[in-house]
Amino acid sequence: MDRHELIAMIGAWRRRMRGHGVSLLALLALFVAHPARAEADPVVIGASLPLSGAGVIVNGAALRDGLEAAAKQINARGGVGGRMLQVRVLDDGGDPELAAQNTRTLVADPEVVAMAGCLGEAACLAIAKAAAKAGVVFVGPGSGNPVLCGQNGLAYCLRQDYVAEAARICRELHTIGVNRAVVLVGDAFIASKERVIEALGACGIRIDELPPSALGAKDPDLSAYPEGSGFAVFGDTADALAFVSAVRQAQPVAPVAVMSSAHLFEWLQQIRGARGVLVTHGVPDPDLPTLAIVRDYQTAMETFVTAYSHEQFEAFEAVQVIARLLRQTQPIGRTALRTALAGTDELDLGGHVVSLTSSGEARASRVFVSLVSPTGRFMQ
Repeated sequence: MDRHELIAMIGAWRRRMRGHGVSLLALLALFVAHPARAEADPVVIGASLPLSGAGVIVNGAALRDGLEAAAKQINARGGVGGRMLQVRVLDDGGDPELAAQNTRTLVADPEVVAMAGCLGEAACLAIAKAAAKAGVVFVGPGSGNPVLCGQNGLAYCLRQDYVAEAARICRELHTIGVNRAVVLVGDAFIASKERVIEALGACGIRIDELPPSALGAKDPDLSAYPEGSGFAVFGDTADALAFVSAVRQAQPVAPVAVMSSAHLFEWLQQIRGARGVLVTHGVPDPDLPTLAIVRDYQTAMETFVTAYSHEQFEAFEAVQVIARLLRQTQPIGRTALRTALAGTDELDLGGHVVSLTSSGEARASRVFVSLVSPTGRFMQ
């Protein structure tokens, strides 16, 4: 409402209230006491993360810090349409049912315009389904599960899917002369198993598949495979660590490839003999400030005590995507955000390009690869 409209409205109210003992001073006091809320209300992004729980191998505190650091940086630059971003996080303890309930609780508040970030395949899928049912977009789930990404056209992953990671692993193993690979697909990725196995064999590598139960054996017999065989695992962090340890005990110098999983890099550095392990990941290396988005991330994280991580960086990017698109919408809200996402083909997040498809999926333009160096660090 502009100045002239305000003056006209006050004049009309004064004429109507004349004779009822209502003064102009009292009327102005009413405006001061009840200002327009739309300009002051925060724009809220919700998240359900495992912040506690005895069975949680990977804690979600780093992701929470990534979400909050992005919001803090955006607010310091003026927020979104003059409104401040706020991140609201609930603890799900790694329980998919609680993750779904947390999501329903969060999206029941109309101020929550989007969900962002998650950990664990089952929990991520539960969040995606609950958010989609409420018509709320879910940006940056820590997953490349094709079943999850594009959930009802409202889940937007910021990385390539597991099939693309498998294809990249196939090319890397083939390049170094591997023509036979022993592959294990963990229970958490069973929905993508057939497509992953197909992608791994697409470049002419013979595939020997191990059942997930092989990791339950005290000493999986991996020494029987001929010299020159490669090994690849697609599973959660616990599966990946167990498999890498078993391979290194049986064949210390065999090529090993691992698909990205939560905080895998930090855990691999603690495994003796992890040197030479190849790891695919869906987002740029957060330790290498070669891209503008990574430099922004590192600057934003200066006030936090957590170390850089791929998962934290992905959460940071999720908030950046939401903020970027909200700036294009009026009025700011869920419906406008859905429309902005559906109408955007591609986003350049400071050097990291994400493509948006009509199915609701968001895909990074590439799969990144790192190698564990002799010193335990990672080389791209």
